[in-house]
Amino acid sequence: MCMICEGRTHEEAARWLELTIVTHGWAVLGVEPDDPADPTGSWLYTVGATESFGVPELIITDRPVTEAHHVLNWAVETLRDSGTLADLAADDVDWAPVHDRHLSTDLFNQYFNHYERWPAAGRVIQLFPSTLEHCAACIRASSTDLSDPSSRVDQNPPGWADS
Repeated sequence: MCMICEGRTHEEAARWLELTIVTHGWAVLGVEPDDPADPTGSWLYTVGATESFGVPELIITDRPVTEAHHVLNWAVETLRDSGTLADLAADDVDWAPVHDRHLSTDLFNQYFNHYERWPAAGRVIQLFPSTLEHCAACIRASSTDLSDPSSRVDQNPPGWADS
């Protein structure tokens, strides 16, 4: 998921991001866990949803990458079409605004690289989607909760600080 970590240049990553946003309105970026069987420490987030559709950017932490990617795309489409977070809650997705403390960190590095500014306060929402095995509240309890300013997040995984 981190193109720089996979060996692409900064220019290639920037071109991909720009083309994806122009084509779809948003892109999903993030950092995969070292061990795919344990998603702890991973995060995926959107870039472009606010600028393209006026809806919040979204982030999911500590979930399997394929699941998080699918949910983020579905959630942006839902918000784009309805404009309300209530539709996410109706589908058993819990959510919370990301605390301002976490916005100007390496969590959103590619957002900053693209827009040359950090995401705006109150414009990033963390999602806690239910699964067949676990309810949204269970997912929230097992995820890094970015609405909490004291949450400890590995904001500088290997290779990410330079991306």
